[in-house]
Amino acid sequence: MDKSPYFTIQHIRSHQDEKLPENIGNDQADAIANAYRAEGEHVDPIPYFTLAEEKIIFQYHGNNIQGDVREVMKKIEQETMVEVWTKRTKVQSLWFQKHPTQILKQAKRVWQSAILKGEGSAWVYFIFAVCQWLPTNYSLYRKIQSDRSRTSCVLCLSNTAETVDHLLVCPALASEAKHLRDSTARVLFECKFPFVSMIMQNSNARIVDNFMIASKDLPSKNRSGDTIGRLAWDFLSANEHEQFIGVRHFLEHTTRVLNQQASCVPLTNDLLAILVHELHLWVEGNTDALLLQIGRCVVWSQRCVTAGACWKKYLFKFIQFSFRTY
Repeated sequence: MDKSPYFTIQHIRSHQDEKLPENIGNDQADAIANAYRAEGEHVDPIPYFTLAEEKIIFQYHGNNIQGDVREVMKKIEQETMVEVWTKRTKVQSLWFQKHPTQILKQAKRVWQSAILKGEGSAWVYFIFAVCQWLPTNYSLYRKIQSDRSRTSCVLCLSNTAETVDHLLVCPALASEAKHLRDSTARVLFECKFPFVSMIMQNSNARIVDNFMIASKDLPSKNRSGDTIGRLAWDFLSANEHEQFIGVRHFLEHTTRVLNQQASCVPLTNDLLAILVHELHLWVEGNTDALLLQIGRCVVWSQRCVTAGACWKKYLFKFIQFSFRTY
């Protein structure tokens, strides 16, 4: 280190026509290296192990393990445990089979955060969520074959089994889901991730946009864009099993409902309050389609059954008086 000021490192280009002192020295170094390489071709190979080295080689699937063998053994142990777990369980490993890389990375983050902040319950909650052990109705009552209605979600009106997957898309938790999306987008924007400001739409959102664009020419007296949008999503959800969902079908039946709306009689606020209290009326999440003298769509497709009545395909019926959210 004391002599470091007297030494400099400089890159020398090889195979140059102009022979500077640096190039000449580089050519001599290449010649010496080639001479030793040619001499080594006629010499017995050097032993793999050095004199004081233990003659042990660890192999895994025909490959030699280099570096710290403990890290490799931990990785092998993890792969073996995951393989056994996924084969013996069906429900617990369902999420892991869908997102193995994301869950392992998130598990490491949650573990570190739980240790640093002293919140062991966060780690336990993460394990319960990944293994689908959260006390949802489906987890509690799925083995009761006599009463399948107990597995349905009590937060929304979709009559869907209350699973962890459903909680992520439940209409009753629309405000919480929106808050989560906004918070995530804000963090990504602050971290200056590329393309964060771009709005990415899935196929269903594009179909609903087409419905909204096509419905601009419909008679929309006392009708808000949010109401038509909510009806468009209901129509798409009820007919998602169809191979093709045309705009023409949506316009035809929406026009029919708008024409029937003229005969609807609005109720007073006092009577509405009594009906809401006695019949336990409510709407899902941020839904506001029950406003403005028109009720939420009771049924859209032939698979829906309301009050014992099975309606024909694409036929829907609206409550003939207005509701308000409370």
